[in-house]
Amino acid sequence: MPEVSLVGVSKSFDSIIAVEDFTLKIEDGEYVTFLGPSGCGKTTVLKMVAGLHEPDRGEIWIGKNPARGIPPEDRNVGYVFQNILLFPHMDVLGNVTYGPRVKDWPPQKTTELAHEILALAGLSARSKSLPKELSGGMQQKAAVSRALISGASLLLLDEPLAALDAKVRAELRNELKRIVKELGLTAIHVTHDQEEALAISDKIVVMKKGRIVEVGTPEEVYLNPKNIFTANFIGEANFLEGKAVSGGDKWEIEIARGLKIATCNEVPAGDRLVIAVRPEHIVIDKGQRKERNVFDGKIEDVRFLGGLVRFEIKIENNLLLAVKAPFASFEKFPQIDDQMTISFDPSRVLVYKYPERGMASELALE
Repeated sequence: MPEVSLVGVSKSFDSIIAVEDFTLKIEDGEYVTFLGPSGCGKTTVLKMVAGLHEPDRGEIWIGKNPARGIPPEDRNVGYVFQNILLFPHMDVLGNVTYGPRVKDWPPQKTTELAHEILALAGLSARSKSLPKELSGGMQQKAAVSRALISGASLLLLDEPLAALDAKVRAELRNELKRIVKELGLTAIHVTHDQEEALAISDKIVVMKKGRIVEVGTPEEVYLNPKNIFTANFIGEANFLEGKAVSGGDKWEIEIARGLKIATCNEVPAGDRLVIAVRPEHIVIDKGQRKERNVFDGKIEDVRFLGGLVRFEIKIENNLLLAVKAPFASFEKFPQIDDQMTISFDPSRVLVYKYPERGMASELALE
């Protein structure tokens, strides 16, 4: 199966820069997700790998072969679109075997391979069904099967789950990864759904305005993001601005009028900084404790999210922090205006230099 390399790739459409100086290596057999807001260039990169667009600058390699000038049909690539593009008058088997039949593959070989792929996708019993007789999830699995029958070793998925409801999306994303891993394929999956990316990826490529912001495993980009945009875009984070006020082996950041946050990160005194704390890394309870990063506050808002409850808690200096806690962790459920204590471990405090262009620019999706 191929590795994919993009080196200094850029693409513009008239005066709009869609992708700029994009360099990335995708290892053989990896399931890689491009994650970012709408319009950040994810699909443009995917289409350049597929051969649907040629880069203005830079090179793309699929395996050991340069891709420039190679037509899409000769790149050994399977492409699955966001919209489920099945022929409505053909049954599932007819849709899946359409490409090989057009290429004059031997009928027996085509049918045998189609049944193998439909079995892998869990669609054997629906091979004679028309698309209108299938659920959205089954239709998309048929589209994936059609992309796989040609023997493509590289699977490109352009927001393949976006048109499906939440429950079907959650089920099908696991099926997609299972199929890819069982066949030993390399996969590039475009999405703007953070949960989807975290659930299926070996590696996540975070994008903004046509550029790579950060690359890492799901655990790396969620638990220890390298920059503010990633910390904000993937999941939720409380951001506080402050200045480093101490050194030695105890590092603290003064947030506002004497309020200090302890961190395990070394912070040179005097530096202007931004800290981030995930809501689920904050513990909420009652009682007074004298420890680092423990604050008294009042509940301003409560939202039930199923297994989790999201609180907004105002602590001293009118700072409002989001806190998420398991619903089952409460013997008596806290209510608005209840006085509570919150705390978080210094190791959970993410520290960033204050961005030169300001926080609003750093967090902006466009």
